[in-house]
Amino acid sequence: MSSKFLAKVSLVLMLFYLFPNTAYSNVSLSAIFGKHMVMQQNSEVKLWGWGKPMEKIRVTTSWDNDTLNTVTTNNAKWSVMLKTPEAGGPYSIKIEGYNSVVIDDILMGEVWLLSGQSNMEWKTSFGIFDCSEGLHCEKADLPYFELAGEDGIWFSAQAFIKDDKVLVRSEEVRNPVNVRFAWANSATPKLFNKDNLPASCFTAIDF
Repeated sequence: MSSKFLAKVSLVLMLFYLFPNTAYSNVSLSAIFGKHMVMQQNSEVKLWGWGKPMEKIRVTTSWDNDTLNTVTTNNAKWSVMLKTPEAGGPYSIKIEGYNSVVIDDILMGEVWLLSGQSNMEWKTSFGIFDCSEGLHCEKADLPYFELAGEDGIWFSAQAFIKDDKVLVRSEEVRNPVNVRFAWANSATPKLFNKDNLPASCFTAIDF
């Protein structure tokens, strides 16, 4: 390795340590924030990103025209807490530093985070199979089923299996309109199919 090459490498490293700001880009956002996104309504949402160390950041929201000010840390990170309005939109957010970034077409609504196994990525094009075959229960009775009428009041219900179907009834609910199963933190699986896969909790209410 030549001495000229070593001298060039040493010079580059020296410039990097003398001028660390050049190693960072201008103000930017985390990849989870972008146009056409939905934010949780009536809440406080953390917005964060990166910039040059000690860069002054201004965040302006269109729903209240409020401007929040912060300063990027020595690690080039910044964050603000945004108070979101009720469901509606579209809105926009403008982030300004040495440069500016605008996120538009933002809607406010309900945001749910789902998690599970890798089979959550199963596509309908792969095929949909009937998992209700061979329904059975560990005991004669089938617990954790509830019925509700038009008044929305839930009552425990009797349930039994017939021809791979679950029939549910309750003396307290003469005209049921909604049904749910295992809708409690303490509920344990009691309903299985032929492959002994447990039924997950569910409700027929249209949220």
